[in-house]
Amino acid sequence: MNKKLLERLCEITQIAYDDDTAVMVTTMQKNWLRSTHKELSELEERFSEKERSEIWEIAKQLGFVSEKIPKKTTFEQCALLGGMLPCFQHRLHYLIELWSRGVRFKNWVFLAGQRKLLKHERFFKDLDSPKNLVHNEEAPPENEGEMMQLYYQRATLPAEMRLIPFQLINLPMRSHQGKKMRPTTADTIRAWAKNQQAKNCLFVTDQPFCLYQEAVIEADKPSGVSFEIVGAHLRHSHFSATAFLDTFARYFYQTFHNHIN
Repeated sequence: MNKKLLERLCEITQIAYDDDTAVMVTTMQKNWLRSTHKELSELEERFSEKERSEIWEIAKQLGFVSEKIPKKTTFEQCALLGGMLPCFQHRLHYLIELWSRGVRFKNWVFLAGQRKLLKHERFFKDLDSPKNLVHNEEAPPENEGEMMQLYYQRATLPAEMRLIPFQLINLPMRSHQGKKMRPTTADTIRAWAKNQQAKNCLFVTDQPFCLYQEAVIEADKPSGVSFEIVGAHLRHSHFSATAFLDTFARYFYQTFHNHIN
């Protein structure tokens, strides 16, 4: 981590910088992490436009903005990480773009959870052909996994890609302090790892999540399995500085624990 950039982030967010990594990780968790029951899309921006622009530039220098492309073109498996509807749409469309660039895989899997959908996620349209993908309003999907599967079924895919064997891992909600919570990235990676047979896998996400989710996969993947993680470039208007900080906090926490373990 670039010390000067981290010091500047601390200055902008009015928290104390500390050279002790463990102390710094704890401070980030306390001040930057969103509350347990909030989604990123529900976060309110709490920074000025000037501060937001500077946080964006820091994120860019740290590798949270630019496209992350695969080094290889052939994989045994491809795994799409779940998320809110707009995230999943962009991840699937980015994978289709990678396919057009020559990336190939033998089977693919969606990693999802039975998170209850927000209202705007239940009635969706295709990014490129909005008139072609409005689903039956009498039977909309109820959770994230169902939404991902329905979008996949109705999306326009290359013919060869459509023939590739597909699997959905859709984990149930978990209990935490008496409340139901959606599965985390780590939960879905552990479920994927339990019956993993492929020796190499391409994970598809989007920015700014590549670094954090790469660290989670590294912590929980089976021994002997290699992987790459890829994601499309992040567009400035689609992410708040408050959400960036949440992602930073998760990344630094995970990399710190990967190092000490």
